Amino acid sequence: MVNFFNLIKIAIIIILTRFYRFYIEFQGSITKVGGAEKVTILKNSHNPIKAVCIFYGYQNKLNTSFEKQLEDICQNGFYIVYVTNMKLSDEMKGFIAPYCSLLIERPNYGRDIGGYKSGFQYIQKAEFESATELLFMNDTILYPIFDSVDFWIKLRALEADIVGPYSSYQLGFHLQSFLLLCKNSVHKHPNFIKYWNEYKCPNSRQNVIAKGEIGFSSHMLNYGFTLDSLINPLNMSEMIGLNAINKSFIPKSYIKNFKGKLGFLLNAYQRGNPSHMFCLIGPKYYSIPLLKKDLVSRGTVSIIEILVKINGLNTHIPTIELQKELLVKWQNTAIKSYKKRFLERIGEL
Repeated sequence: MVNFFNLIKIAIIIILTRFYRFYIEFQGSITKVGGAEKVTILKNSHNPIKAVCIFYGYQNKLNTSFEKQLEDICQNGFYIVYVTNMKLSDEMKGFIAPYCSLLIERPNYGRDIGGYKSGFQYIQKAEFESATELLFMNDTILYPIFDSVDFWIKLRALEADIVGPYSSYQLGFHLQSFLLLCKNSVHKHPNFIKYWNEYKCPNSRQNVIAKGEIGFSSHMLNYGFTLDSLINPLNMSEMIGLNAINKSFIPKSYIKNFKGKLGFLLNAYQRGNPSHMFCLIGPKYYSIPLLKKDLVSRGTVSIIEILVKINGLNTHIPTIELQKELLVKWQNTAIKSYKKRFLERIGEL
């Protein structure tokens, strides 16, 4: 029999969750109405633009790994439209200027997907007719941790219209939004444009995931576009079962949580967050040169486990810099106030 006090506890959590999300959405609406976007041209391109990257960043601090990310995007042929939900310092503008052609500073609502929309609407107005590829990317990843040449070759070799490193079945099928490559000029299709024109820019994290990340993939599939990824969780059970992938690259936290019951673990693999569960397998076996910055803060892996497992991959980022970037996120969430614990529980942090 369910404990009465547990039912009360669940009811309180549901009420507080709905209240918090209503508050965040209301706050976003006020910010949206009261603010305006500022567009700054950082440099002009005199050559036909074949590929555009809408890059969302939310930081005002200079660091080596972030510079390498922007530099690598440029080296892979992308014209960068940098979008941020904050006012950048003059120092930060100078920092991104060698790599980014355009800067859009917008009010702080809608998170990264809201930023993607602002960037996309700008390139629609600017009419980048020569571009055949559109990349959405953000700064929640450490990229590239090693040479990205093989990654881009494999990603572009996928036959689908829209591709990424990881697809997920968590809460519904979708490509994870920190890196999405739209090929074959699909960004010019009326139904692609329709999605972004109709996207309402919700402000709470869970609503952004549901209507932005998952909503984007659902919309594209419904209108006949094809989606694919380098890693699909539904294929991983077979790969690990056939010993094509070393089981030691499964994060220890997952093995510990499921008490070594590998069959049950692999089933859970198919429904969890692939960029966390396959964070070590992706770089080792699929040439995916990135790590999510919240791997340590969310308890997926330890710093030591990451450093040991990616050893030998000829990483670009110095060990000290890698540790620093992964620990910054951990330090920001290490002190658990009641508010942080609550937001973690309802998926808003």
